[in-house]
Amino acid sequence: MAEYPQNLTEELRDVLGLMIMQTCPIAHALRRGGEDIPHKTEAEQAYVLHWLIGLTLEHGEGWREKVGERLQHIAADARAEQSNKVGR
Repeated sequence: MAEYPQNLTEELRDVLGLMIMQTCPIAHALRRGGEDIPHKTEAEQAYVLHWLIGLTLEHGEGWREKVGERLQHIAADARAEQSNKVGR
């Protein structure tokens, strides 16, 4: 992971400015994807912000794309799982 910057970047401002009602659905998706996130709102927000900060430091402006890729992967897995259940 890249070093945390001295000055607040636009990307970090966007991540750190996310509200709890924006981070909790992401936490629920990540939990569905196998992440071990406690079922407490504050823990969900902290986990998501930590994850997003890491992506921001690693990918800069491309952080949103990486989030989208991960969430799309989780959604695809969920659809496949549901399809397998229906097909039985």
